[in-house]
Amino acid sequence: MTQVQGQNPLSYLGVKAENPPNVIVAARAPATTDLGYPVGTLWVHAGNEAYINVENAGGAADWAQITN
Repeated sequence: MTQVQGQNPLSYLGVKAENPPNVIVAARAPATTDLGYPVGTLWVHAGNEAYINVENAGGAADWAQITN
């Protein structure tokens, strides 16, 4: 692997890492129209549900529910 000048050699070059990721706490679940958040954003619904934004494509956000 070729190192880019000024690039951390241990970082992955394909995704903008949010450290820590953005966390949204809201009184509702996310909708496909919630496009203003980067992939990897966590959304916590006040009803004890959590979601992660896995894709923003085609004018819609794809929020996957995190379950245990």
